Amino acid sequence: MAIFLGLMAAMSLPVGLLPDAEIPELLIKVEAEGYSPQDVENNILSIIRKDLMSLERLKDLESKSSNNEGVIRLYFDHGTKMDFIYLEVNEIIDRLSSVFPDNIPRPKIIKINSTDLPMLTLHVMPNFGVDFVQTSKLVKNTIKRRLEQIAGVSLVDYNGMSEEVISIKPQIDKMDALGVNIDQLVETIERANINLGTILLKDGQMSYNLNLSLFAYEESDIANLTLRLPSDDLVSLKHVANVERASSDDKGSHYYNSHKAIAINIHKKHDAVYDDVREDISDLVSNLESEYEGLSIKYSQDQHRFLKASIGSLKSNLFFGGIFAFIVLFVFMGNWRAPLLIGILIPVSFILTFLCFYLLNVSINIISLSGMTLGLGMMIDNGIIVIESISNRLKLETNRATAICKGVSDVAPSLISSSLTTIAVFVPLIYMDGWTGALFTDQAMAIALTLGMSLLTSFILIPILSNLFIDDSSQQVENIFYLKVRAYYRKMYDWINAKKHRALVLSFSLLFPAICVVFIINVDSFPEIENKNFILEIDWKEPIHISENEKRKNEIDSLLMNFIQLNTSNIGLTQYSQQLNYQSYRRSSFYLEFLDESSIVDGRKSLRTFMDSNYPNAVYNVVDAPNSFNMLFKNSTPYLEARIYNNRSNYPLSSEKINAWKDKEAVYHALDWKGMQESQILEASIKMDHLNLYNINFNEFKKSLLLIGKENIVAKLRNYGEVKKVLLRSDNANLSQQLKGTFVKNNDNILFPISKFIDLSYSLDFDDIYADNHGVFQSIIWQDANGLSEIEHLKSHCHSIGTITATKGQFIDNQLMLSKLIKILCVCLLLLYFILAAQFESLLQPMIVVLTIPLGISGALLLLYLTNNTLNVMSLMGIIIMLGVLVNDSILKIDATNKIIKNKKNDYDVSEALKMSGNQRLKPILMTTITTILAVLPVLFSSNLGADLQQSLVISIVGGLTVGTVSALFVVPSIYKLFYKPIWKS
Repeated sequence: MAIFLGLMAAMSLPVGLLPDAEIPELLIKVEAEGYSPQDVENNILSIIRKDLMSLERLKDLESKSSNNEGVIRLYFDHGTKMDFIYLEVNEIIDRLSSVFPDNIPRPKIIKINSTDLPMLTLHVMPNFGVDFVQTSKLVKNTIKRRLEQIAGVSLVDYNGMSEEVISIKPQIDKMDALGVNIDQLVETIERANINLGTILLKDGQMSYNLNLSLFAYEESDIANLTLRLPSDDLVSLKHVANVERASSDDKGSHYYNSHKAIAINIHKKHDAVYDDVREDISDLVSNLESEYEGLSIKYSQDQHRFLKASIGSLKSNLFFGGIFAFIVLFVFMGNWRAPLLIGILIPVSFILTFLCFYLLNVSINIISLSGMTLGLGMMIDNGIIVIESISNRLKLETNRATAICKGVSDVAPSLISSSLTTIAVFVPLIYMDGWTGALFTDQAMAIALTLGMSLLTSFILIPILSNLFIDDSSQQVENIFYLKVRAYYRKMYDWINAKKHRALVLSFSLLFPAICVVFIINVDSFPEIENKNFILEIDWKEPIHISENEKRKNEIDSLLMNFIQLNTSNIGLTQYSQQLNYQSYRRSSFYLEFLDESSIVDGRKSLRTFMDSNYPNAVYNVVDAPNSFNMLFKNSTPYLEARIYNNRSNYPLSSEKINAWKDKEAVYHALDWKGMQESQILEASIKMDHLNLYNINFNEFKKSLLLIGKENIVAKLRNYGEVKKVLLRSDNANLSQQLKGTFVKNNDNILFPISKFIDLSYSLDFDDIYADNHGVFQSIIWQDANGLSEIEHLKSHCHSIGTITATKGQFIDNQLMLSKLIKILCVCLLLLYFILAAQFESLLQPMIVVLTIPLGISGALLLLYLTNNTLNVMSLMGIIIMLGVLVNDSILKIDATNKIIKNKKNDYDVSEALKMSGNQRLKPILMTTITTILAVLPVLFSSNLGADLQQSLVISIVGGLTVGTVSALFVVPSIYKLFYKPIWKS
């Protein structure tokens, strides 16, 4: 019954890339059209920050002020109830609304969720001859709605659309000749599409609602509107302006492999199944392509493919690990019966584990699956020990049932104790801060459940099936391979036993290189994930038009075309409703899928050479393409950052002082400068004295300025929910020509060019202003630990202009994490000691186990260093798991030795007892070590997120178990002999 329920639970469990976890971050986005970065900081963000400081469990905050917008990002402690925080932040914003400038819309509060990442992106491209505007209409009115109707889809977002507009270009000379002004033209258009409401009319016994409206929607309707001249004559609008249907000017555009396209981001619901949603989307896309032959639809950034590859790889690793373990059992045991019994034990234990997953609301993901993979070796270990114990009892007992019961009872206490010690090692890790604790919790739970279910099946299932699979006669003949191994072991044991003091010194001398490794090995939060997909972000740092941005985009496309297999790009402003990043006409973003590792190296090198040669002022950054792992676990903070605050004002330090810093040798290794980039801005000064001198009304002058912009919305025509914009446009001349060609009329009806009343000048100003809870700051960023010494040198240069009050970054966080893990490891060892003291009823014997732990850790550290891996959360988790297996072997060997001495009383030589227990435990220890290593070894030969995440963990296990097994076989007996006291004389 339990197996049936487990199978049903396994089919019902949700499948995801990573465990369900709430991201403890909030984003406050402010739109401030026409505001400079300094205005946004002083008038809006500084006010909000001050009130946000009262939020509970607020860990950090940082704001960024830019042209026309500002962003505040809030970071909270892991485990914070973000729903309550979201409501509290909304209350703060509502309370401050009266303080904000009148033209500022209410700031948006955005919760950061893992579902913010689209499950995939569709790219809709019209074929040759198909109008792009009509394609945009089809996407907006049809494709988007059909995608939203798919069960499991929560949001459909798009970018790159072009809309149809009515373009009006006034003929100024004709308007002046007829006495028509811009106000009259705009007012006529606005009156052309007005709904005046309804009037209820009665006609006999019937009643009707009469709709009163002035309707104009097409360009012909606008062109035929009439204007009244000063002479009371009427003239059609088409006689004083050019009216035509057009597409809106591109403020941004999207490209798929250099083809203009419309991007559609599809977000799935939190509880939706990836496979089902992906299949429904594929069916819909196939139908759309057959219905609309003029369309081509492509996929990119498919998280389902990413998920399928990672989960599939871990499942195959689990399968092959089991196969390898089965082969090892067959080789060591020399018959098919016992391995087959273990083969039955493994799936039954996994099925029961899935049932526990279902009851405890744990999903199938790369963390829980890797935990089960790691628990496979321990699971086999439990089965081997029970089978070996039953086999040994069958040699001694005549009654088969009695032998089976005694065989299980002989090892039950030690197996339960060793399992408890393994679980006890994980318990303190759950209290780690942040995502490290979340990751440990999910994997520790998977390992503990797998281990618990294997114990249950070992104690219940193996005794039941032992009559079928354990033949006492077959156990009398040992396998030839194992006999050779045991012979080599006995020779090595005798040699070490004769020179045990030298052997102990030699063994513990391994600690010295391991200690050296601790100080030189690189420390990181998580292992580096191999990735061929990247995001290239470029800020050209020039006030360029969108057309120039597209030209430069084409240059990048041509440069990288030989290195990539897919290139999608967003140029200028985007239309995504879920857009969180700062937008500007001068920015470009590329999603790049490279061909292979060499293409990544060569492509990035070519890009760096091209940018340095052609656009030295541009700022560009290449980062990993977003995925669920990056959102949850990747630290976006710089490696090392020195924040510098201006102690004399709330304004960033001047460019002169910044340049003085950049010339200092103290910041020679600096990677980036945050909040110090400047760009050229255009400032216009209106000559009010000239306006008064020439008798020009300021409002008339302001209206004439409308014509300088490339397009200005003067009306929005509505037709059954659809909206069409009417744009007032000027000719596409340069700014100087537009100023000279645009006129303003004074009170005497004399025309003057508006260039006569405006002074233009160029200046430099900061692009962005950053601030935190201490105020406005600028920072210097390093990518390695060289920054530590440079920060100290920098302090002596900036005491007169600013003060460094904060040093932050991943380096600081990693050091704190490492110190916490070391403290927790000490707590684990202390907890382990007390459990063993209770089991052995001795305060001295647990020290034997504890003394072997440093040897296992040394082996793990040395192999990590030799394979060029970092000391990170996953490698530390591997060390913890390795200690569980290592401790288990030591416990069982000491327990077996104690039982032999106890049975023989005080007249038995301890050396003989150790030798006998070594012979008894040799096969289980070797099989446990080899099966554990082989169970996780396939991970090293896989390449995906799940494998990359686990590789440093596997290396820790392999290195630690290799050294730990040797210590369990040879070092434990030597230490036992030194610590031995005849405790059984009584």
